[in-house]
Parts: sequence; C-alpha cells; structure tokens
Amino acid sequence: MHGYKRSDYKARQRDPTVSAALEQKASQWNILTSNLAKKRLDGSDPSTNKLMKEDLQKILSVTEKLLTVNPDPLYLYNHRREVLVLLVQNQAVHLQDNCDPNSDSDPNDGLTTLFDLTHELKVSTACLKRNPKAYGAWFHRKWAIQYFMKMSGADADGRRHRSNIKRVLDEELGLCSYFLSKDERNFHCWNYRRFIMSGQIACTSRGAKIPIADGAWSLKNGTGTWTGTVNMGTQLLSLPTQRELEKTSRSDDSFEECIEEISKDIVDLLMSEWAFTTLKIEENFSNYSAFHYRSKLLPFIYQSQKQIKTWLELVTEELEIINQAIFTEPDDQSAWWYYRFIISEMMKSEESRTDESLALLDGQCDNFRELVEAEDGKCKWGLIALQTTLLWKHETFGLDNQSTQEYNQILNQLLELDPNRAARYGQLGLNV
Repeated sequence: MHGYKRSDYKARQRDPTVSAALEQKASQWNILTSNLAKKRLDGSDPSTNKLMKEDLQKILSVTEKLLTVNPDPLYLYNHRREVLVLLVQNQAVHLQDNCDPNSDSDPNDGLTTLFDLTHELKVSTACLKRNPKAYGAWFHRKWAIQYFMKMSGADADGRRHRSNIKRVLDEELGLCSYFLSKDERNFHCWNYRRFIMSGQIACTSRGAKIPIADGAWSLKNGTGTWTGTVNMGTQLLSLPTQRELEKTSRSDDSFEECIEEISKDIVDLLMSEWAFTTLKIEENFSNYSAFHYRSKLLPFIYQSQKQIKTWLELVTEELEIINQAIFTEPDDQSAWWYYRFIISEMMKSEESRTDESLALLDGQCDNFRELVEAEDGKCKWGLIALQTTLLWKHETFGLDNQSTQEYNQILNQLLELDPNRAARYGQLGLNV
C-alpha cells in the first residue's frame, strides 16, 4: 500500500503475538469457508431442496462476516449473489402461487421489495472501507444496482421507481466523491463513477420502461449526429427480465434506443462530470484517471457545445490546463499523454489545416522550448512533445530547413537521454 514499507510489514509478521493471532484467524476462516462450501454442495441438486430460507439467510450472514474481514475473495461474492437470486426467485414463485387469478393486479408488482439493495450497498461499503481497491466489492456494487434496476423495470408500473433509482444513483455519486477524496487516483472508483453516470443518463429517457445500466454511454440526437457512437463500453452484461423475454427482444431496451435526443438534463450531467474532472486535475496534476475520464468526455462536451464553441477554442482551453501541469511537474506523464490525445484529436478535425491551427502548434513549440531550456535540455517528455508537435506540423503544413534541422537535433538529444529507445528515435528521423 502507498506509504507503507514492505520491511515494516514483514517485521510485524515476525512478532510472535501477531503471528499467533493471524494463525487463529486463518483457522477460523478455513472452518467458515469449509462450512459454506458444504452448504453450497448440499443445495446444488434442486431435487434435494435441502437449503431452506433460514439456511440461505445464514449463508448471507456468514459471507457478510467473511467479506468484511477480507473483501478480496471473488468466490464469496459469487456465492452471495447466487443466494440472493435464489431467495428472490423463491419468493417470486410464492407470490405467483398465491396470486388471485381473478385479480387485475400483476404478480410481478412489488418485486423490488424482495431485494434489499440498501443492505447490499452497505455490505460492499464496509468492504471498500477495508480495501478501497477490492475488485470484487466494486463489481458486486455494480451488480446490485443493475439487478435492482432490472427488477424495477419488471414491475408493472416501473415509472414509480424511477425517482428511487435516481436517488440511489445520486447517493452513489456522493460515495464516489468520498472515496476519490481519500485517493483521487483510485481507478476502480473512477470506473464505477462512469457506470453510475450510465445509469443517470439512462434514467433521463422519457419512456415508461426503466433502462438497465450496463456502463455503456451511447448517445444520439434527433438528427442522427451521434447515432452509433459508443464512447464507453459496457461493464456488465444486461440480462433481460422474464417479462422482456416473453414480450419483446432485449434490443428494445438497448441504451441506443433509450435516448433519442441529447436533452438538457443529459448535457447538465455531462457538464457536471467535466467540472468534476477539472477539480480533481487542479487538485493533483498527476491524476491519470481524471485525464482519462476527461478524454472520454471530450467528444460529448464538443457535441453539446459545437454551436457556441469550435474545436480550436475547446482545445485552447484544454491546453491551458495541460501547460500548467507540465510546467509544474515536467516528469509526470499524465499531462503529456493528454496533450498527445488533444492535439491528435484536433488534427483529425476539419480545422486542422487552418492558420489558427498552425499558430496553436507554433505556440506549443515555443512553450516546450522554454520548458526544455529551463530544465537544462534534460526534459525528456518536453523534447518528445516538441518532436511530436513538429512532426504533426510536417505532416500537415510541411517544415522549412531550419525546423527540419531542429527536429533531427531533438532526436539526437533523445538518443543521449534515452538510449534504450535508440531504434525508435532512428526510425522517426527517417520520416522527415
């Protein structure tokens, strides 16, 4: 872990008292996990029907205890989800069996009361407080929210659950902010935040159905500008409910179909995330996860503001952040990576061959020369950025003899600073 020396950890393990306590915990852990495995085997054959509701509740209690001690074993989360689904299915069958056939009410009404989302979020929160980077805890949290949304959508009047889901998603954004205040580079939390945002965006759809969040962002407007644009891929498989299987295909609830236009609510959500990444980058320029999220948001931000802001204007604003970062910490790679992304995106646009674009590249070259000079010519990332920018100029506008000589001189400097990549720099020199 950050700030904790391995030597101190090993020294602690050699303490006889600590060693004896750990040995006792390991013994208790093995007993509990063995009992869980036996109960699962007992209930693996449906014909035996050995596991009653009380047994299932006990299994949930034991898995909760084990996970709060050690939140890393993935099989415990799998076992817990298996039991949770079984409990819901058993109770759903009971509701249908006792439903009045002459009643107009739907037996699926009230399904959401069979799954305690609040408790599952509480369990995973306890796990994350013990280990904020536990893969299983973050995945279980996603699964719990998606499962709740699926059950809400199966309800006869799913629209009445929309406000409850929105409240849960808002609270989850707050939890993300809390964990990122503790460790702003926790990529698990950033990934989870994008998942929650996919749910927020899905809930802005105006249909009666509640879409099932799977982590993907795919937006389109009425003119088809964004049709088919999947800027962030799925994180979880979106499973259809039984009712959906009976009535229609899963494609009717696909994310692409749920959002038919870029509403003001969606734009507000995107802008709030844009502002959040700005805040996190300003707090720590070394926040690679925030820069990565920002790179994914950028196309959406441009699409939502293209009527009032050009690509060059948006890129110029981003370069202000980048330049602050690289002059503050020239050896950190996060801002340099984002610079390459921003300029490469600009060079793909229709504005790449304008005089304004050339002036922007020239200005960045001047900034990099100033930085390299301030670092006595030993700023590797500044030299690479200058070389890359000159190469972009060469490919789009061409270089004069003086700029070509500067380009080759930069490669020679990089050969001295970074001899392990001599073949790469040699190959780049042949391109000019």
